[in-house]
Amino acid sequence: MRRQRVNAHSAYTGLADAYDSYRPRYPDELVSFIAERVKPAGLCALSVLDIGSGTGLFTRQLARLLPPSASITGVEPNADMRLKAICGSAGILNIKHIPGSAERLAAESGTISLVTAASAATWFDRPKFYTEANRVLTPSGLIAVLMIRRDLDRSAMLRDYERYHEQHIRGFVIGGFEGSDGRYAPINFVHELKSSPLFRNVRHFALYWDDFLTWEQFEGLSLSRSDTKKIIEINGLEDTMRWHRLLFERYAAMDGRVEFSWSAEVTTALPVAQ
Repeated sequence: MRRQRVNAHSAYTGLADAYDSYRPRYPDELVSFIAERVKPAGLCALSVLDIGSGTGLFTRQLARLLPPSASITGVEPNADMRLKAICGSAGILNIKHIPGSAERLAAESGTISLVTAASAATWFDRPKFYTEANRVLTPSGLIAVLMIRRDLDRSAMLRDYERYHEQHIRGFVIGGFEGSDGRYAPINFVHELKSSPLFRNVRHFALYWDDFLTWEQFEGLSLSRSDTKKIIEINGLEDTMRWHRLLFERYAAMDGRVEFSWSAEVTTALPVAQ
C-alpha cells in the first residue's frame, strides 16, 4: 500500500460544496469565549486574521459575534475553498478573503488584534505560524486556535469509522490529524502554546455535543473529508460509499439517523514581546 501524501494546499480541492454544507459549526459559546478576551489597540477597531479560513464558515461566525466595526480577513491558499468563502460572504461588509499562507502572514508587525485558526492549524508548519502570529499581534492581541474532533470515546460507530480509514490510508493514526509533512499524529495545542516562549496566559475551553445525521448528511460529511478523498482515489467512489452506507445502516436508529459525537475546543494565548 503506497503512502498517500497530499499537498496541504490542494487537499480540499473539489470538496468546497460538501465542506460548506455538511461540516459541523463551532458552538457560539466558543466564539464568545474569544470575543470576551480580544481587545482592540487603543481606540482602533479590531483587526482580525482568520488563517486557513476555508469556505468561510468560521469567518462568518466571527463577523456575527464580534463588534460590527471589526475588520476580518480570511486567509485561504486553496482557490476552490476561497471562492466558496467569497460567495458565502457576499454582503458582509467587514469580511474580505485573500490568498495566503499561515507561515507568511500578510500584515505589518504589531497591527492585528486577533489571529484565529479554526480546523486548520493541523495543516500548518506550526512553529513558523506561531512565530508569524506573535509578530503581527498587537501587545494586547490574542491568538485563538480551534479544533473540532470526532469524539471516539463516546461512539462505537466512530471507532469503526476511523478504523476503516486506518485500514486504507497508510500511516493514518486514529485520533490524529494529517500535518504539513503528510504524516498523521495527535495534536495538543495547549501543550504547544504553553511550551512556546512566544506566548503567555494560555487558556482552554471545550464543549461536547451530539448530532443526529440522516444518510444524506452522513454521506455529505464523509465526502467533505480529505481522508475520504484519498480512499476514493484508491477504491473508487462506489465501493467507498457502499462501505459508508453499510456502516450507517448498522448503527442507524429507528428514525433513520445515526448519532455522531463531537467535541470542540479553543486554545487562546497572549503574545510575548520579542
